Amino acid sequence: MQQKHSPLPWKIVTMDNGKYGWIEDSTGEQVMGLGTLRYSINPEITADFIVRACNAHEELLEAMKKVEGMIYDSDCKTARDAAEILQAVIAKAEKGEKP
Repeated sequence: MQQKHSPLPWKIVTMDNGKYGWIEDSTGEQVMGLGTLRYSINPEITADFIVRACNAHEELLEAMKKVEGMIYDSDCKTARDAAEILQAVIAKAEKGEKP
């Protein structure tokens, strides 16, 4: 049985004027500390990117699957080529496979 990640949506929580922080899930549990991000070039931007990407992942994946099916079923070769690109990205998002 595949484990599920912490429940979405996630959010950034900071204390002491942003000196300390973490990402927490929808239940208030800490997902990851942001201590190591303090040493990156733009820690707040990096944390925001992580949260936005995770929160949007399922919805984006579902939309890509719908569009891929619509394109693949069309008569246009260019559309089918586009569908194959989407299939590769969907596989990467679902299983961590490289396109």
